[in-house]
Amino acid sequence: MGKNIKSKSSNKFSLRQFAWNGFNMTVGIAFLGSLALLANKPTADDPNNAGLGLNMIWIFLIMALVTGTCAFAFAKLARYHNQDNNGGSYIFARSAFGRLVGFIICMLGYILIPLLLANQILMFVKANLDPTMSTGGATGPFWWSDWTTHLGNWKSLVFDLVGVALSAFFCLVAFFGAKTYKKVAKYSLIVKWASAGFLILFGVVAACLPQNSGNIQSWADNSSISFSTFLKAFCACFYYFTGFETFATAGKTVKEPEKNVSRGIMIVTVAAGIFYIVMTLLFMFAQTTFTQNIMTGFWIPFRDGMEQLQWLFYAGPIIMIISTIAMRGNMVSQTTLYGGATLQPLSQEGYISDKFAQLNSSHFPANAMKLNIIIVSITIGVWLIIPDILVGIFGPEADFININTIISATSVFWIVIYVFILAALLKYGFKGIIGVAWYEGIIYILAMLCLSVVFAYHYYDLFKTAFAQGAVLQDKVALGIEMGFVAIVIIMITCIYMAYYKPKYNKRMKSNSASQKKLNYEFRVLDGWLFLKGKIYANALSFFSKRSKLVNDHYDDLSSEKFQKKYEKSTESFLRKSKKQLMNYLQYSESIQHYNAQKGNDSRKEVFVHNQEAVKFMTQVQTRIKTKPADYLFLSTINKEVIGKEA
Repeated sequence: MGKNIKSKSSNKFSLRQFAWNGFNMTVGIAFLGSLALLANKPTADDPNNAGLGLNMIWIFLIMALVTGTCAFAFAKLARYHNQDNNGGSYIFARSAFGRLVGFIICMLGYILIPLLLANQILMFVKANLDPTMSTGGATGPFWWSDWTTHLGNWKSLVFDLVGVALSAFFCLVAFFGAKTYKKVAKYSLIVKWASAGFLILFGVVAACLPQNSGNIQSWADNSSISFSTFLKAFCACFYYFTGFETFATAGKTVKEPEKNVSRGIMIVTVAAGIFYIVMTLLFMFAQTTFTQNIMTGFWIPFRDGMEQLQWLFYAGPIIMIISTIAMRGNMVSQTTLYGGATLQPLSQEGYISDKFAQLNSSHFPANAMKLNIIIVSITIGVWLIIPDILVGIFGPEADFININTIISATSVFWIVIYVFILAALLKYGFKGIIGVAWYEGIIYILAMLCLSVVFAYHYYDLFKTAFAQGAVLQDKVALGIEMGFVAIVIIMITCIYMAYYKPKYNKRMKSNSASQKKLNYEFRVLDGWLFLKGKIYANALSFFSKRSKLVNDHYDDLSSEKFQKKYEKSTESFLRKSKKQLMNYLQYSESIQHYNAQKGNDSRKEVFVHNQEAVKFMTQVQTRIKTKPADYLFLSTINKEVIGKEA
């Protein structure tokens, strides 16, 4: 029995694995391709370029701050909700605003999964092998471009079908259990980052070449910005900072989720912001323009450059194509897992069949993952395959779907989710349920305002472009596609909630209200003791480590007045801080208990047990901290072991 439990536990992701998976799902080198439209100045061939130049650096910084604020709010809420349940943002919206809002957020979060996969398939092969995409049009043909000519108008369909086949392979990985999933994720990430490292290495080399010394000045000289171009860039690139809430939905697959989910989110968000800013600067030093696909376009200058480096024109793209397959494959396998994890709480609540709530031995929702694949297949057919067939029949003028259309749609859905997450935390802070300092509240409100403006501008610009004088048919169709998709989502959410869930809920309340009460209890607000206990433990160990150094440094001078003052000051400081933590915890746990009671969730027993444990644990820590210097030399050797057992 114990052996099986250990085995199951070992299948869960550690904090390091969880953060690494999240980083790889959120971050990738391909984001540089978007800079072709945003950073490059407008030209006759590309009149739609924004010409932001170096302004992209501080725009990325602002996006990092906004998404970082959202991530911090998400992480904070994760400490006060049951993360041993799958669901992520759904849990927070459900506990703060009720079942209907929770269901809407869960559906919006789920819809992002098929859109993400459609994006991955679109970029799987087409972005690398389609000469018009891979070279940015005006830079000239690639060495493999001739082989695509015989495909004619059907090349997009061929590329996307190959992408679907590759995606199908990676989708199946999660069904072979956690060990297989981890192995595939590990090796695909090795390929991804090894090849991306190859690109980064040559970016560094190019940035250091004497002939490129004026590149950064060229970007500075050709930088301009307006309110509209800023919002355009924000909406387009916001997509690249999102995703942390998606990988955080699979709480059951993580060790100690009450602590590691929140920590993993913050690690991923900070790392993503640093990565994007550093990479943007690096490649601005390396070249004066960006191609539509940095994976292949970066190597074009080597074709006519130094003879010793011309081989890179052939080898570079091949390596980057391998990188793309590994990168997209890893993303597809992860979204298969997290897509199922997002569907699972819908089953637990009764929005869909109960069988989709079942977990396999690896804590993966296998049935929900199967349903996810079916829904994803339908989405891919609507967004990719059907448009490809239309292009094959009617020609390029029927090509209305592109990567920017999908990216814009996903960004808007993420913005809605983030606004609700910020609103949930502000509600709890206002009610005194979760500690939110006044300056935190201001930051959250500013982030909400920023996201709301971007959301409003996105649709304003969409309608303005479609109905402007000289607008082409593609602009109108793009508007119709996105608004039609939004309409379908709204109708689907309304029908599922009103026609399927509501009758099922009413029947359950009449026949078995106890089961609904038990279900509601899963969405109670926790008192946060498990997280605080780990934090106090870490602080205590840090304190003991510093004190040990202090005692050892004054080994021959333990009775001096100077040492005694330092010793007592450090003790008083820690005791004051720990006492404040305890009092804040007791105060908020009482408010949380009242809030849960209002929602029909009686958490008095849980809060009472945790309060007793908190007082006992803090007393034990404080007692050991009051140890006299003379006795400390002996006790310091066992403090870590003793406190560790108590934690």
